This record gives sequence, structure tokens and C-alpha cells, in this order.
Amino acid sequence: MLYFPRMLDKIRLHTRGELAPDYHQNLGAQRSGDGMCCNLLRVEHATLAERVRAGGSDEEILEWCYTTGRRLNEGDVMVWNGFISKTRLERFRHSFPGGDEGETRYR
Repeated sequence: MLYFPRMLDKIRLHTRGELAPDYHQNLGAQRSGDGMCCNLLRVEHATLAERVRAGGSDEEILEWCYTTGRRLNEGDVMVWNGFISKTRLERFRHSFPGGDEGETRYR
């Protein structure tokens, strides 16, 4: 599942005081990758952050999300991965000098 490990890493970094300040505003925000991922899993970001701070591997925490929220099926994961990869590419493309040329270069 794309993005999930990144979200957990951001929670871990934030807990240690090592998350770059640029990421603080959107950490867990509803209209961010964190919020969309938590919504898909039907878990609250604050509750997930508590679980991450308790320890465990990414796989264990994902299984906890499936038990606490909802279990994704193969189709859910496929749609999510397509969505989040397109979303991330669009943000990169718009911030890359040269606009659409960036998308072509990084396919």
C-alpha cells in the first residue's frame, strides 16, 4: 500500500522531534495524504499516531488498522495506489520548473 509507510515514518519523526517544520501543518490534516489514507482505512490519525508510538512494524500497524478500521481488499489497494501515485506526481509536476516537461522526464 503506497504512502502508508511514509505516513508512519512522519509520525515517528514527529514523535522524536525530527520532522521538518514544513511537514507540521499537514501532519494528519484531513485534506492531505495522511488524512486521505486514514479515511480510506477508517482510522483517526491521532489514534493511529498513538498506535505508532506504542511500537511495531509497518506491517503490524497496518494489520491493526485493518482490525480497528476496515480491511482493504486487493481492488481497494489497487485504486488507492493509482490515486496516490497520480496525486504525488501532479504535485511534483506543478512544483517542477518546466511544468509538463517534468512529467515526461520522470515517467
